[in-house]
Amino acid sequence: MKPVPALVTLWVVFSALSTAIAVPVAAQSDTVQVIGEPDLQVFSPTYRFTPGQEVQFDLYVTNEGDVRKGGPAEYVERVTTARAATLRVRPGDVPVEVTSGRVPVGDVTTGTAGPFGVSLIVADDAPPGRYRLPVDVEYIYTRIVTVDEDDADPSPRYLDIEVDERQYLEFVVEDSARFDVVDAQTDVLVGDRGTFDLTLRNVGTEPASDVQLLLTSTSDELRFGAGEATASGFVTGLEAGETASLRYTVSLSPNVTERDYPVNVAVTYTDVDGIRREGLPLSASVRPNPEQAFSLGDVDTTFTVGQEGTVSGTVSNDGPATVYTPVVRLAVGSQYLDVPESEFALPDLEPGESAAFTFDVDVSDAASAGSREFTFDVRYQTARGDVRTSDPLPARVEIGPERPVFLVEPLSEPIAAGESDTLVFRVTNNDDERLTAITAKAFFDDPLDSDDDEAFVPALDPGESTNVTFSVSVAGGVASKAYPVSVDFEYDTPDGDTDVSEAYRVPVEVTEREAGGFVSTTSLLGVSLVAAVVVAGAWVWRRR
Repeated sequence: MKPVPALVTLWVVFSALSTAIAVPVAAQSDTVQVIGEPDLQVFSPTYRFTPGQEVQFDLYVTNEGDVRKGGPAEYVERVTTARAATLRVRPGDVPVEVTSGRVPVGDVTTGTAGPFGVSLIVADDAPPGRYRLPVDVEYIYTRIVTVDEDDADPSPRYLDIEVDERQYLEFVVEDSARFDVVDAQTDVLVGDRGTFDLTLRNVGTEPASDVQLLLTSTSDELRFGAGEATASGFVTGLEAGETASLRYTVSLSPNVTERDYPVNVAVTYTDVDGIRREGLPLSASVRPNPEQAFSLGDVDTTFTVGQEGTVSGTVSNDGPATVYTPVVRLAVGSQYLDVPESEFALPDLEPGESAAFTFDVDVSDAASAGSREFTFDVRYQTARGDVRTSDPLPARVEIGPERPVFLVEPLSEPIAAGESDTLVFRVTNNDDERLTAITAKAFFDDPLDSDDDEAFVPALDPGESTNVTFSVSVAGGVASKAYPVSVDFEYDTPDGDTDVSEAYRVPVEVTEREAGGFVSTTSLLGVSLVAAVVVAGAWVWRRR
């Protein structure tokens, strides 16, 4: 498209009737004729544009009127008025897109009418220069008014003409700096603070200096810096085609939706002539990443009433960002549960990575067996060093009924009243961890007694068993039945604590000593010794 070199601001092409219209000759001297036509010119005071500009400008219509034959004023006004006029801007061969349609103007008497708003977009690649923009003008006017005053009804007769003509507006596409936002990136998360990087390019044909930007958030949820709705930026200069990147701190309110949050960008600059100018309005948007999320997995517990247990599991970083120095925290929400250390440090976690955790929990004897809800969360640092805390991560856990640490099973045969023997008990580690330095202590009540009431076991793994022995004496003359022996255990746990178990009551079966029956080895030995002494004494007496 070649620019038009002419300097005229308005061109008019007429399609009206020639002025050489045959005029009837009045048969009578009292016939009146008024002849004329409107003379419309379309113009606009706005005629300088830049490539890519969205233009809303005003058109005006002047009507100078052309009276060929005068007469009464009302008929002169009739022939010089353009009625039902409309304007329509056409793109023609000009590098613009016309975004407005037909514009109603109405009746245009002599003088100036307007303004009438129209809009267009200049092409981004429009070469600088002068152009003519077509404007179609349509209207109706009365060419001739005839009145025969001798008629009984001297009503005027009108000769109306429809006009469809094309005029031209000249405008200039200027050499100038022009700007565009070519990139906008953010790492901000929902409910968090982050960065917003904006890249500005001079897409014009001339350099710009002292470029100042003013960014304005159109949403209450998006803020700059310390909670402001606006932020500024400065670039020393931009040559044609050059870009500059500016970084801003932004924050988003919690619980906002993941959508684009508009940012208006106003640019002012100094042109090559040293004149301060405003660039075209620009826009960008901030689209947040999803809120930082975590999830729990493989949660397992070893809880029983009255025992120390553990809760373990994994924490996964579900993204979208890497978290630094994360710490898992546990809240149990019960006075019967105690967590000696409620924080567990994890390594840095990239999106998709997981790490394991374990907490020790003491379950009181007063606790009830059943389900509980534990609440975990993750405290972490962002890449900017800001400390954040995740949403709560609930987990359902089970506390089992009270369970003895040891199982004690008697293995001894019944003991006869008045006799002594050895008690043998099988002891099993019923806990979930290795126990060491186990000291078993037996407690005897009448008719049982012992001079050896302790036994020592170096260690027992979970489920492992061993036998322990104690000496026992049974008083004579007691009834045949089971008598209780109490046994407890002092032991060390893997964390170095020394605990004492509950007391276990174990039955010892006692039977009556039968008369004339078998006697114990000890009794036989005593009788033999007495007999030997008697025989030896008799032998000595006889020798005397």
